[in-house]
Amino acid sequence: MISRRIFATTTAAALVATPARAQSRAVLVELFTSQGCSSCPPADAVLTRLSQRAGVVALAFHVDYWDYIGRKDPFASPGGTKRQRDYRVTFGNSSVYTPQMVLNGTVEFPGQDEAQALRAVASVASTSGPDITMVRTSSEVRIELAPASVPGEMAVFGAVYASAKSTRVSRGENAGRTLTNSNIVRSFGVLGDDNGDATAISWTPKLEGAAVGGLAVWIQPKTLGPVIAAASLTLGGAA
Repeated sequence: MISRRIFATTTAAALVATPARAQSRAVLVELFTSQGCSSCPPADAVLTRLSQRAGVVALAFHVDYWDYIGRKDPFASPGGTKRQRDYRVTFGNSSVYTPQMVLNGTVEFPGQDEAQALRAVASVASTSGPDITMVRTSSEVRIELAPASVPGEMAVFGAVYASAKSTRVSRGENAGRTLTNSNIVRSFGVLGDDNGDATAISWTPKLEGAAVGGLAVWIQPKTLGPVIAAASLTLGGAA
């Protein structure tokens, strides 16, 4: 079940008073992936390249339903699996699969198809949502949403993601390979609501036991569907 709020602390060194504003056409790119899936490494590489593009907020959700094959993905979480299964309902798919890429909650396709990903980034970008400002302090992140017309009450999601990690795989479909994953979601949840009014939310995020890559915030219905705004904040520290 998605946590209502993420509580804890990050290092003071990682959080300094620096504002970050959402890009005007930022696209949320989600990749549902697994180290236990032999088709996933090419999609992981596509996500890494997309994450380096301006106007893209890239997140890798590692799912846990391939762990039975012979090796547990160290980044897999039930929360990532649940989010993908919720998308299955949203898109009317008969099953879940990896690697699946979802853009702005409206388009999905096999994540290793980089040409389709680039076309989708250009086609689904939207300027309809509110501007998002994220301001770091020594103890928290302040999220400010500008007033804007929104399609009903929306949820404000937040995620903490890890920087790139390389893992030597000893068993399973990728046995003998060294896999590199980036923008790995380690925790996420709903931080608050957006009903179109000017809104401020205080968030104290945490990433345990791994280097902090950054934070992402996006606005989307609680039951998933179209993402109307997204922003990210690079940290580059350790929790």
